[in-house]
Amino acid sequence: MHATSKPVTIGTVAILLAGFAYFGPGGAGLSSLVGIVFLFLTVPTGAHMISRAAERTGIPFLGPVTWPGKADGE
Repeated sequence: MHATSKPVTIGTVAILLAGFAYFGPGGAGLSSLVGIVFLFLTVPTGAHMISRAAERTGIPFLGPVTWPGKADGE
């Protein structure tokens, strides 16, 4: 899930920081900062929910990785 959430967060935050640098701390610049906070709260939550849905529908991990708290063979 790292591959789905990190590029989205870093790329969008870079664009929003550029908007903040261009517009300054008032108006549109403040909206950029609010957008950054919103992304940091929602993107990891969304990635976690996608992984939980995959686990509950039985999609296995690639390789020897297991879900935390589950023994092999469950």
